[in-house]
Amino acid sequence: MSESQYHEILGEIRRFAQAASDLVSLQEFTVERIAESLPRYDWVGFYMLNEKDPGVLVLGPFRGAPPNTCGSR
Repeated sequence: MSESQYHEILGEIRRFAQAASDLVSLQEFTVERIAESLPRYDWVGFYMLNEKDPGVLVLGPFRGAPPNTCGSR
């Protein structure tokens, strides 16, 4: 993939971000776009800190098999 293709993906994500209704929809769009464009990655997604327990990571939107990571929920 060329550098210009990476910039194109980033541009699409930025444009979507301007109109996104919330963070989750932006994360879902981003995950989908990266997974479609970069098939060499078998997992694309977000981990976020748990609001009630900042020492715990929570799995957000993702594509691919769920990671088998200690502490993931």
